[in-house]
Amino acid sequence: MSRTLAQTRQMITVAMGEQLSTIELDAAINEAISAIQDTLFTTLAPITGSTVNGTYEYTLGTAIVVIIGVDMDGEPVPPYGWDIIEGSTPDLRFSQGYFPSFATTPTYRAHGFGFQAFVTSPSDTIGVDIDYIVSQAASVLHGSRIGQVREELESQPLVGQHEQLQAKFSGLAQVALQRSAAAQAIPPNARRVRSNMMA
Repeated sequence: MSRTLAQTRQMITVAMGEQLSTIELDAAINEAISAIQDTLFTTLAPITGSTVNGTYEYTLGTAIVVIIGVDMDGEPVPPYGWDIIEGSTPDLRFSQGYFPSFATTPTYRAHGFGFQAFVTSPSDTIGVDIDYIVSQAASVLHGSRIGQVREELESQPLVGQHEQLQAKFSGLAQVALQRSAAAQAIPPNARRVRSNMMA
């Protein structure tokens, strides 16, 4: 289930039990997103286009990184009927042996996953596992608190508290990450768009 940045900020505030600035929260959320960008993907709306007689290649754009299937007018295109042409902007290529079997010019749809984008606006959507994002962001925030309280002699007892909470939230984040990776289960016939993958 997707959540907005505003909802995610609130969830982290509740988990932390303290008010935090939006700057702190957003930095921690984006750090959590950065850590999983090549591991967990978000489901994208299908990339759709109209076919043209005699044209076999169509631009995919840069958002999609894994294609799990292609259909034409709602009918699945078999795996041998399409491929990906790599480039700065990758293309979806239909095989000439498959494509001419259509009497009309159907609409194609490529289904797949993309990277979770970084978030800045309260209405921005987070489509990856929200339990992971909240737990990892809380772990990052507690980690930053450790450095802050170490500098204050009267706050030394708080170091241990923040270390325990950082470890707790880090453990919760790892459990959520493992659960999400197992649940995402990219089908074996899915194809990665390498030119869109992060370095």
